[in-house]
Amino acid sequence: MFKNIIYWKIGKHLYQIRNKHENSLAYLSNYYSYYFGSNFFNRENIRYMKRFYLYFPIYCPKYEMLSWEHFKILLKVRNSKERNFYLYYLLFTNSNVEELELLINNHIFERI
Repeated sequence: MFKNIIYWKIGKHLYQIRNKHENSLAYLSNYYSYYFGSNFFNRENIRYMKRFYLYFPIYCPKYEMLSWEHFKILLKVRNSKERNFYLYYLLFTNSNVEELELLINNHIFERI
């Protein structure tokens, strides 16, 4: 399954057309929902996809090891060093979403 690359490319597309449409989030949400027939492309997920591209401008195929839920949690972490720490931790340990939330809530990055 190559879903994360699709979300990354949608984020890139949104970033590239950001000045072409006054309300690009609503436009893209409607556009992708129409063509892909899913309510998954709501404004919140579209925002996450844009942030996905902005925070990870170079896509790595290893990202497919993680679920979209992993990335949604990672994208809430504003500090890039902290976010990358958790990303590499996930890639090496194959932790689930609950473990990631526990690590972030317990501020493991700050303790190291």
